[in-house]
Amino acid sequence: MNELQFESAAALLDHYAQISAKFYPSRAPRQMIKPAEPKAIAKTTEQPVEPKSLLSDFVGAPVRFACIEELGWERPRWRKIMTEVAEKHRIAVGNLTSPRRDRPSVRARHEAMWRMRHETPMSLPDIGHRLGGRDHTTIMHGIAKYQAQIDAGKAV
Repeated sequence: MNELQFESAAALLDHYAQISAKFYPSRAPRQMIKPAEPKAIAKTTEQPVEPKSLLSDFVGAPVRFACIEELGWERPRWRKIMTEVAEKHRIAVGNLTSPRRDRPSVRARHEAMWRMRHETPMSLPDIGHRLGGRDHTTIMHGIAKYQAQIDAGKAV
């Protein structure tokens, strides 16, 4: 069996990024996973993979490692922000992405918009996409509203 072995989690992620870039060149790199610290998984037995043979080596070759925790992967920061804001305002995380317009949901959504803009490198359209497909101008308005609350000292 043709089995790929990687020296570290970073090598595995690099290999995955090369394949993704080859077949999906228009996609931007994702923030989905970020290794805290690369750890050795297995030693490579072959020379570095050349771009021509990426797919042929990857298809049908299971990649095995002990567990995801060993790699140090964590949830994306934007999801953590959404969870923290929902817990703080005592609403469901789904309310942040839903079309609901009740006051608690809107205030929580505005805080999530502000935090995602200031604590992550996400663009306005990306934030809008994560918050239920909202337009970037809606995100701008929500950030401005929450900033006004902060300036007035009314932000909770």
